[in-house]
Amino acid sequence: MTQTHKSRQLSWGIQVMVVAMCAGLVLHTPDARGAIWKMYWTDYQTDMIQRANLDGSDVENVITTGLSSAMDIALDADAQKMYWTDIETDKIMRADLDGNNVEEIITTGLVSAVDIALDLINDKIYWGDYSTDKISRANLDGSNVEDLITTGLRSTRAIALDVAGGKMYWTDYNYNKISRANLDGSNVEELITIGLDNPRGIDLDIAAGKMYWSMSGTDKIQRADLDGNNVEDLVTVGLGSVRDIVLELTEGKIYWVDKERGKVQRSDLDGNNVEDLVTGLGYPAGIAIIPEPSTVLLLVLGASVLLLKRPVMQRLRRSLRQVLGRGGP
Repeated sequence: MTQTHKSRQLSWGIQVMVVAMCAGLVLHTPDARGAIWKMYWTDYQTDMIQRANLDGSDVENVITTGLSSAMDIALDADAQKMYWTDIETDKIMRADLDGNNVEEIITTGLVSAVDIALDLINDKIYWGDYSTDKISRANLDGSNVEDLITTGLRSTRAIALDVAGGKMYWTDYNYNKISRANLDGSNVEELITIGLDNPRGIDLDIAAGKMYWSMSGTDKIQRADLDGNNVEDLVTVGLGSVRDIVLELTEGKIYWVDKERGKVQRSDLDGNNVEDLVTGLGYPAGIAIIPEPSTVLLLVLGASVLLLKRPVMQRLRRSLRQVLGRGGP
């Protein structure tokens, strides 16, 4: 290696370190994060998609027309898109994060598709249909639909993806179990088969080796190891019917929507410090969190980001997105 190549490599390393440190400062500064990050939720009763800051302030109506029974929601920060399921029209839709440019993505083959999750590394959308008892996936534009799991399901309610680990996890509220499989649907494993009562939303903390889920039968939020061991009760009082949950790991919080109480709430990852964030909702069904826009990192880092070649920056942003974002409900 020439001295010039060594110098370039050192310069590139320093640039990445600067980007990583600055990004860390942004993501862990509460005031900055509170002003940037947004939570989105669907409301099955009012036929709306809404959003707010993570503390529940500045509630906005994002989509107020054209919805029939919007259920789950998933977000793509880089493309500035949101995706959702509508079980009345039997479609999967997407739009800009501000509600503009609504598109129909999947319009055939659905009966009761409730849950969705995004694989933003491979540009795939996953969903479960509790009437056809299938888990399927397609490209983000709706093309190339594949049925992945067609047996052993009864009523899938939520899907979460571990893209790096090559796994998908889901809840089945009729069989009262949590299972996982490879992303192509192979190697199905039943993780938890006892002690569950109508499991609904699910999300993953990959770094900590934990999965979190809600149960509307016993009105609890629980967690366990990714292999199903060491089940813990986290929130056991004050819940009505929690339909979906999402983790925000930079601040160590669980967010959820409660259908019966018409609320968006949150707590610490251990279930302590439960807070009401938004109240007076109709039938909140799905929730997702996003740094909006994700390009705020570029603005904060300024000139240091410009030192990185675009393909490298794209890979960095995609990696951050998979670590910090949600793959689904």
